[in-house]
Amino acid sequence: SAFYLSECENVLARATDAVALKARSAAVCDTYANQGARSAAILPFTSALSSLCAAATAAIVELPWLESLAGIGGLPGTISSVALVAFFPSLSSLFAAAASVSKARCEVDAEAAIQAAATLALEYGDGNE
Repeated sequence: SAFYLSECENVLARATDAVALKARSAAVCDTYANQGARSAAILPFTSALSSLCAAATAAIVELPWLESLAGIGGLPGTISSVALVAFFPSLSSLFAAAASVSKARCEVDAEAAIQAAATLALEYGDGNE
């Protein structure tokens, strides 16, 4: 009777350990999923801002602002025209870089969440092996 009681306590302790491992794995998985969601939240905004910069560049080129700057003449007119035309594409490339970094962070967080979730599927050994 004492032998069976000790075997029962052993199995219960191992089950408690298994549940604790699964709970920790679920918490880690949830943490990584939340980090990925936070990183992904910026992607639509960077895409919209990049599109806005492209539209602003097209508007600058099509509207008569460049001609009025060219009317200044000389080096100041040329530099201001170049600066005006180059500003929005440069800003757009910064937004694209931010989106790329955010995407990479999402991929890393997704992989970490997958690895954490994989521990949920592990079987807890029975100790008789």
